[in-house]
Amino acid sequence: MSSVRKISGNVAWLAADRLGRLVLSALSWIVVIRYLGPAAYGEFSYIYATYLLFVPVVTFGLDTVVVRQIVRRPDQRAAILGAALALRLSIAVVSWIALVGWVQLSIAEPGAWIVAAVLGLGLVGTAFDVVDLDFQTRIASRWTVLAKAVPFFMGVALRIGVVVAGGGFVALAASVTLESLLNIVGLAVVAGRQGLGLRGYRFDLAVARQLAREGLPFFVGGMAVVVYMRIDQVMLLHVNGTTELGLYAAAARLSEFFNFAPMVLVASAAPVLHQLREQDRVQFAQRLGELLGGLVTVGVGIALVLSLGAPLIVPLLLGDRYAAAVPILAIHVWSLVFVFAGVGQSVWDTAEGQGNWMVVRTVLGAVTNVGLNLWLLPIYGGIGAAIATLISYALSAWAGNLLGSATRPMFWLQLRSPLLFLTALGRRYVRAL
Repeated sequence: MSSVRKISGNVAWLAADRLGRLVLSALSWIVVIRYLGPAAYGEFSYIYATYLLFVPVVTFGLDTVVVRQIVRRPDQRAAILGAALALRLSIAVVSWIALVGWVQLSIAEPGAWIVAAVLGLGLVGTAFDVVDLDFQTRIASRWTVLAKAVPFFMGVALRIGVVVAGGGFVALAASVTLESLLNIVGLAVVAGRQGLGLRGYRFDLAVARQLAREGLPFFVGGMAVVVYMRIDQVMLLHVNGTTELGLYAAAARLSEFFNFAPMVLVASAAPVLHQLREQDRVQFAQRLGELLGGLVTVGVGIALVLSLGAPLIVPLLLGDRYAAAVPILAIHVWSLVFVFAGVGQSVWDTAEGQGNWMVVRTVLGAVTNVGLNLWLLPIYGGIGAAIATLISYALSAWAGNLLGSATRPMFWLQLRSPLLFLTALGRRYVRAL
């Protein structure tokens, strides 16, 4: 099977998986949002946003590093995967303890730390996604799609069941965590049947040190990204209260449902692009430009639909209690364009060893986001948070490339990438005639 056919098949499996998850997850969370109302959903969102701050701590920026290392050194696959798993598991335990402590100190509500403790168990499941990386390098993601299907359906059913039964925050947290923990079982079973079981992994201290060293810039960058994706919710609670946070969090969730799209394409194309980078740098730049163009074009399309349709979408999906979230969604959704561009650039950052510049851009974006939120939240509330998010994303994923001579070519490639994508589509259409 040619690499193009393998990529196409892999993308099809990933796209079907993410699209199915998008629809069902959206439905389940919409039910939860409508059930809780802005104030209660705002309180739950604070705890959940805090939990999400720890997810990149556990992944430690190793996703792209592990894929690249396995592509370059396939004979060291077992040592690379074993070292990555050991690093993530050890970090997950420390992060769980830190999460519970943070929530206990931040929220006066009794029992909030219990919700955090239940959610925090899901960090262990995040650590085991190393198995998924193994399948990505083999361009065989259909197996992980199948492995995660049953846990996902159970999680969706449990969330809806909690609403029907009139359950509380702990039950909602348990539905999220159970899905993550069951993923471990599914991945282990599928990996074992494919001869890729966890027993084949081995820990090598030297490899672990190398992964940690190479992953550190991406970890810092990933942390910065999550900080300016979630810190606005943390700040909103303390500045504007739970109701305003609930409105913003609901609008942001509708927007972020579409974050799956760039990850599907990039996760599947990354191994082949890394190989192409070693063989033909001109073709690598061309194909990367086409990928970026496709991502940006899709992002603009989604943003247009959601922005113009927000006055109909928000009342229809969330109910009249969330009517004030309409302008928040109309602004926030345009950040998708820059999220898509940033995910595409991560391939270039890894291939060209530009992790340090990625850190500079993302930290700058995070600092900008915090500064803008301090200024805008007291005046505009959730709308101000959406404006801050949009500006900081644009700075981090695009304009920030102008800061360094090494990354300036990427700024111009991103700028003309939609034209490269449309030109490539035109060529393929002409050949098909």
